Amino acid sequence: MSRIIKLTESDIVKLVKKVLNEQWVYQSNKKGGYTLINGPYQGIEAKKLFPSYSEQQYPKELDKNKNPIMKDGSPVPTILTSKYQQIACIPYLFRHAYFTLKKEGLNTNLLKTALGIIGRETTFGTSDRYKYLGPLKQLWQKLGGDSSIGYAQIRPETAKEIGIPVDDLYTTIGSLRAAYNIIKNNYDKLVSIGYAQNQPSSNFKEGTGNAALDMAIATFNLGPSYITPYCETTDPKIKGKCSDSQTKSGLQIYKDKKAVNYLPNYTTERWDSVNISTHGYVKEVAKNIKRFTCG
Repeated sequence: MSRIIKLTESDIVKLVKKVLNEQWVYQSNKKGGYTLINGPYQGIEAKKLFPSYSEQQYPKELDKNKNPIMKDGSPVPTILTSKYQQIACIPYLFRHAYFTLKKEGLNTNLLKTALGIIGRETTFGTSDRYKYLGPLKQLWQKLGGDSSIGYAQIRPETAKEIGIPVDDLYTTIGSLRAAYNIIKNNYDKLVSIGYAQNQPSSNFKEGTGNAALDMAIATFNLGPSYITPYCETTDPKIKGKCSDSQTKSGLQIYKDKKAVNYLPNYTTERWDSVNISTHGYVKEVAKNIKRFTCG
């Protein structure tokens, strides 16, 4: 069923401006000025960072290392950068978000896992794929379409389920918090059904070394319906959901023989031919996590 959506010229201008300003988003504040609501200096009044610039001149450029620069090519003033020195291993764009959420008391390991997922999904917001498709998907979502969006590539309905405003998915702190909430929910459920926290997945050795965490990462991509016990089948190499009678390929599932710390390996065929395997996905995220040796 098709829908006709009417947009005024003003609506289109607002959408385009939001897309173009994705990396650096400013919002008017009660003081009559503007506050950065995205990027590494979230929450800081623009005038404090760029006192000599008018609101039209605030920098939106990034240098070759993905660090913000002024319009004349000079570096951004070093205000507030000292607190980031202890987390230099965290991708620059996400340092403020990571610092803030860690300060709130969020679990560091799960926070790094959420960040590792963002690295897998959009290369921390720097991949060409994200730069080109991100604005289109954002526009599609604003027009009522259904698509995974933002740095962590989360669907709007999922964000609503975990209490995150959809627009927050376009900010570093909102996307990191959303990914964290999903991972934590998945992780807690997996531990409750018997997945170990101090043992690796039984059939996969290139993950995090934590079976529950491996499966939490996998189900971020697969969906919550895969958070379930797995049982042995007539093929010793393949397990199936204990809730089913047989696998999709017709193998009988032995409901009384529970598999321990099993990580299924599904392949998702995508429209752009960039297929994803569960084991490959977990391996990439685990590799990202292992780089976060600070903080």
